Amino acid sequence: MTTESIEWFEIPKERPPAKKRLLLIASAAGDPPDIQLMSRSEIVVGYWSGSQFHPMTLDHNDLGAKLRVTHWAAVDRCLPHRIELRHQRILDEDVCE
Repeated sequence: MTTESIEWFEIPKERPPAKKRLLLIASAAGDPPDIQLMSRSEIVVGYWSGSQFHPMTLDHNDLGAKLRVTHWAAVDRCLPHRIELRHQRILDEDVCE
């Protein structure tokens, strides 16, 4: 098995594709920010709706917090061959934000 590097794109230089699973590098501090986590980042699996980023899983401790994303990468380009992700309705084209 070969390991390929992840191609990261910087926000706002590169606009992400809408309704696709993405790896996101986001501020760990959140919005509004937690001072203890300022200048730290975390990886989040999420998607771009066309107007904002959304996490694929919701941390109930972060209700109301917005993702402050600095970089994104396409998940499907990072997966080993023959890996299929389960369908999620929220990513269908006919689902509105």
